[in-house]
Parts: sequence; C-alpha cells; structure tokens
Amino acid sequence: MRQLLAFALAAALGLAGCLGASSDPEAPPSEVLTNSSGGDRPEPTRGNVSTGPSAPPDLNLTLETAPKLTVGEWWRIKFSSPLDGLEVEFVRVVAGETDEHYLFGMPHEGWYKEAVIYHTPAFGEVNKADLSYDTHDELFRPLQFPLVDGATWKTTFSGRPEVTATVKVLDDGTAKITYSGGTNAAGQPTQAYEAIYDPKIHEIRSFTDKTTVSFEVIDHGYGFEGWITIPRGEDLVFIHGRFAGMGFGLQPALPTEEIEITEDYNRVTFVQIVGLSLNPALHGVGLYRETVTDPEGKTYVTEATAAGTYKIQFFENANPKGKWKLEHIAIGPGVAFTEGIAYHQYDIHLPDGRTRGDHSHHVTR
Repeated sequence: MRQLLAFALAAALGLAGCLGASSDPEAPPSEVLTNSSGGDRPEPTRGNVSTGPSAPPDLNLTLETAPKLTVGEWWRIKFSSPLDGLEVEFVRVVAGETDEHYLFGMPHEGWYKEAVIYHTPAFGEVNKADLSYDTHDELFRPLQFPLVDGATWKTTFSGRPEVTATVKVLDDGTAKITYSGGTNAAGQPTQAYEAIYDPKIHEIRSFTDKTTVSFEVIDHGYGFEGWITIPRGEDLVFIHGRFAGMGFGLQPALPTEEIEITEDYNRVTFVQIVGLSLNPALHGVGLYRETVTDPEGKTYVTEATAAGTYKIQFFENANPKGKWKLEHIAIGPGVAFTEGIAYHQYDIHLPDGRTRGDHSHHVTR
C-alpha cells in the first residue's frame, strides 16, 4: 500500500509542483485555507519574531565534519510551496539537546503548523552526527559527512521512493547535494530535489523540491531568548485517501476508515488535498471531498467540484487521543486524501531551560 501511495502522490504532486503556482499562469489558483485550528488563535507573528543580532559567518567550520550547534542558535527561514502558492517567513531554533539529538522548535508566538506537514526544515529531534531526521517514519539523511566531491549515499524523503544523493563541492566552500531517482527517456538520472549545505551557517542554506516545498535561510545567529514550541516524537498517523476512485494508505483501502490515535500524543497536524489530478486540465473535474471527524465529533471538510482547481487545507487538533473517522470521495481522475502527523508538543524557555506542558497554557495558532 505504501508503494501505491508513493506512486500516486508522487505523480499527482509532481505535476502539481510543476504547474502549482507559476508554470501555468492561465490556470486558476488553488483555494488554500491555512488558518484552520479552531478559530481561537490569533495570526502568528512568524517572521516578525525578535531574534537578536545576526552572527558573522563561521569561517572555521568546513565540509569535513558535522557542525556542533548550540542551544539558542537560530535561523530565519523563507519558505514557499507550489501547492499553495504562499510564501512565509518563520524562525527555527535549537531549544535543547540530548546525547544524540538536537531539539528544534519555533518561537511560541511564531508557530507555523504547516511546516510539520511539509517535513523540511526539520523540527523535533535531529541527529547530531549528520543532521538526519525522520519523515513518514523513515530516516531522511540530507547530509553525510565528510561532504567530498562525488560522494554518494541512498536516502528517502517524505515516504517517496529511494533516491541517490550526490555531492558537488562549490567554489564558495558550500556543497550542493542533488537527490536523484530513476531515469528519463534518455537514460539520464532524474533530479528529485536539491540542497545547498553551508558550513558558515552550520546548516542547509537552501532546499528545493519543485513538487512540494522550497526554503532558504536568510539570517542566522545565536542567543535566542523566549519560549520555544517543540513538536517532538513526530509519527505519521494519517496517509489515507482515494486516487481516481482507487484507495491507498496505511489501512485497507476503504471509502470510510477509522484510525486510533493513542495517548502518547497531544497534537496532530493534518492536511486535506482534494481535486489534484495527473492532468492539470482535469483538476477538480468530478467530485472530491475529504471529511475527517475527531474523537469529540468535530468535522473537518475540504471539497472541490470546480473544474480546473484543487483545494488544500491545513488543520491542527489539540486533543487527538481516540478514534478518528476519515471519509474519502474521489469521483473523477483526481485525488482526495488526508495526511497527518501526531506529536507531543511542549515548550522550552531560553536561556534558562524551563519547560511547560502543552495543556497548561494557550498556544498561539
């Protein structure tokens, strides 16, 4: 089922990424509803978060070893997706560490739930050895040190088929990593996505996936102070839907499914995408509807019936424990599906390291 899902979504999202926001200016825009967490949260400040002064480039670090990050180190991110056509700015902070992991989060007032669904840049636990982290419950290894010209390794991102990462060292001391999988009609490797790692800022400076997401670091510094919200222990709980009338997902392919979320999590962020087709001209042709009902009976619905358009909508739920009901309707050549990530959300205060549980305070957005 996972392979069928990967094929269906990669095909649909691949075309959507190419056309989504720019390559076909005549195509009607998708409807994007992103502030959908219950109506009781103000808009986040995101990019307006105060971080403190920027840091000069670190000229001592090379491509030979993984960076040693410090608690309070931060990066300001410019983030965009061809799926929704939006461009946002948010801040990413090292809020803590264990023996093996860094703990990444976002400033409490700048929480951007959509980043959890897009899987990059990383939040929650990130391995110190190579900055790898889990996506769709599988390890994504964007880097492998030392980064030397011509080095290769295998990895997978966001539940898609395995790709080969290849390093090219650039003249400015950065490394370009190209992630390729499969071949084109000429037998040449096809590029899935690419990243630029910059040791001077201790991180991937830019990441480009034309199908779903791109980001770039526009500022970097140290000594962030304030509350940081962390989504820890992220697990894929929803990846269910129907594509051109056929089912796929983690469970048997049924129009209606029930999924149990355990008490291990206190948050779930999910996205509904409906009407997306392999053929841009057929977006929304037919009837597409995703209906999700939470354990308390609240429903979340996204529907597309207008030819030439698809819809995408993001949600967050603060009490995910219990049985969830997912209903999928895809009458036509497109997709209707829900993807969701459950996690334990809590806050760490910097620089003193105080923590507070998620349910002890109001969370902005």
